[in-house]
Amino acid sequence: MATSIRTLGDGRITLVALYDDKRAADPKNPTAAELNAGLHLEMQVMKSDYKLGSKGSTSVEEPVLGAAGKGTVPGPAEYEGNVSVYQFFDDDGNYVTSDDSKAWDLLKRTGLEYDLYEREGKKPEVPFADGDHVDWYRVANGQPQKPDDRTSYTKRTVTLFISDARENEIILGGGSAAAAPTITSIDPAGKKAGDTVAISGTNFVGVTSVTCTVAGKTTPVASYRVVSSSMITAVLPAGVQTGNFIVSNGKGSSPGKSYTVGA
Repeated sequence: MATSIRTLGDGRITLVALYDDKRAADPKNPTAAELNAGLHLEMQVMKSDYKLGSKGSTSVEEPVLGAAGKGTVPGPAEYEGNVSVYQFFDDDGNYVTSDDSKAWDLLKRTGLEYDLYEREGKKPEVPFADGDHVDWYRVANGQPQKPDDRTSYTKRTVTLFISDARENEIILGGGSAAAAPTITSIDPAGKKAGDTVAISGTNFVGVTSVTCTVAGKTTPVASYRVVSSSMITAVLPAGVQTGNFIVSNGKGSSPGKSYTVGA
């Protein structure tokens, strides 16, 4: 029995593209209205070979005092993207120009750079709304390829080259900060590179960066996730030192909050 072909939409994955003059004013903090005006791709993209996201962190050598051998800690994440998109033809074999073909019209533009936003869980027909969690990817299209299996629907596979991304960080409606953040505490104390700490404070809305101290300089943490307007979890980067943490948003930056790393 043949396996039915399923789209992203069947798996409750919403995929929206903002491109050309339709990009969000702040791509890393889009509004629900901006996403609702974007091009929906989920019903024209196959779920079976879809890839869009982190492959995991690279490893960075981090010598540990008093330990034999070389230690490693998480480094920057690597990302991969791959989509197979349907092409549509009429009964005479002519290419159809319609809303169904807009996904292919976008993805066939080799080298085009634009923004993709992914939402999981809700049905695609449900509009984006404040409180939705979305992931953002700045992508560029590779050359479309004919798939090995050409026995069913006509489709092309496109590799997406990802130059920047935000995963597990964006909550719609969180982009309008009333004031700059403040940090009240960082727990637990004494952690080191690769460990996760919880940053408590206020105005963690539309957060644009979280930094700590590496080699005496202000440096981004390895990764962070805005849990709520009063809490952020952050992974300490390689080479982290005792020094200040700073959280920034569109209204400014918090005063530095001292944190002591472990030995």
